[in-house]
Amino acid sequence: MEGEAVDYSAHYGVIIHRDFVPLHVDDNFAQTFGFDSANDVLALSSVLDLIAPDSRDIAAHTYYALMSGIEKPQVRSYINHRLDGTPMQVLAVEHIVEWQGRSALQITIVDLSDVMLTRDRLAASEKRYRELVDGSVQGVLVHQHFKPLFCNQAYANILGFDYPEQVLALESIISVIHPDFQKQRITVTEVLDDHEGNKLAASPKTEIKCIKPNGEEVWVELIERNIEWEGQSASQVTLTDTTEQYLLKQQLQHQAEIDELTQILNRRAFSQKAEQIFANGGDPLSHFCVLFDIDDFKHINDCFGHQIGDEAICYLVNLFAANLPHDALFGRWGGEEFVILLSCYDINNAYNKCEALRHQLENHLFSTEQHDIKLSVSLGLSPMIFKQDSISLSATINAADKALYQAKTQGKNQTVIANK
Repeated sequence: MEGEAVDYSAHYGVIIHRDFVPLHVDDNFAQTFGFDSANDVLALSSVLDLIAPDSRDIAAHTYYALMSGIEKPQVRSYINHRLDGTPMQVLAVEHIVEWQGRSALQITIVDLSDVMLTRDRLAASEKRYRELVDGSVQGVLVHQHFKPLFCNQAYANILGFDYPEQVLALESIISVIHPDFQKQRITVTEVLDDHEGNKLAASPKTEIKCIKPNGEEVWVELIERNIEWEGQSASQVTLTDTTEQYLLKQQLQHQAEIDELTQILNRRAFSQKAEQIFANGGDPLSHFCVLFDIDDFKHINDCFGHQIGDEAICYLVNLFAANLPHDALFGRWGGEEFVILLSCYDINNAYNKCEALRHQLENHLFSTEQHDIKLSVSLGLSPMIFKQDSISLSATINAADKALYQAKTQGKNQTVIANK
């Protein structure tokens, strides 16, 4: 498009801009924002002034992401301001166009706040609204107390339905939300209902898990806001499928926290989670730290090879993990050395648990195709140590390490309590 006039429907407002400097505006767009004519908008130095102040950074980021190809044009919902300062909710349809030989951004808008003011206006614009929304990669749902009133094809597809009508046939969309998140969504909707007079009230963007009809789980990021639908208060949910991003994030988090060989916490993750327990109010007097390693592990590697050594480590980890309390933290401290954070009522109880683990290992043979190997461990046990009125995990680990060394020097295959 090289600057020729374009015949737009009177029901849509269109602007073309480059770096927010207006290049072409139709009168519908100008009048939507309260201007007398398109020339008034063209006189603006930047159309960013039409966007709510707290949304301008997002709008600028979106523009540069679109023009650089990082994001693809889509349908978005924004809060804009009319000339008199009145806020309005608009649906914006984005297109990259050529204008006088250079790329520019064309925005076609529909004023949703006006469209939804009355039943008559909704009836007149419903087809236009659906056409715009159905072209969006984002799922859009309108519901009233979770009874679905409208949804687009993208919403149906994201949640595993073939047609929007299947969603609309549901008595309540609560059924598609995973039970872990149902209470949260009910609370959010109740809070929005309390702001019924504010049609622009919206929930923060959040990520929840939903369940498809076939039982498959899907993660979505959504925003919910108040709207008026057929003359009554309703909620509009806009959501995006974030399952791939969520699974990738979980995978990266797993790789960052989990020891590859043993599939238990690595050293850094153990330390972080232990610190978090006490930061969240865990009682240090009922927690005890255990540091242990496999006796004569070098001999196992030298005699049977490192592959058997790795298998021996995994055998021990699996045996201990199966016999540890569910609230224990278990991590690989390094090599054949491991660490446990136990929750016990006193040091004697913690000692008995250590001895029970040690006996479990002592009474079982680690069997390979060619060898039966007897494994044992030496354990150092320490209560949590305070420094300057706060827990010092490093000092506690150090005390447990000294107790472990003492267990080694006293003949191995035993538990020694620090400072005893």
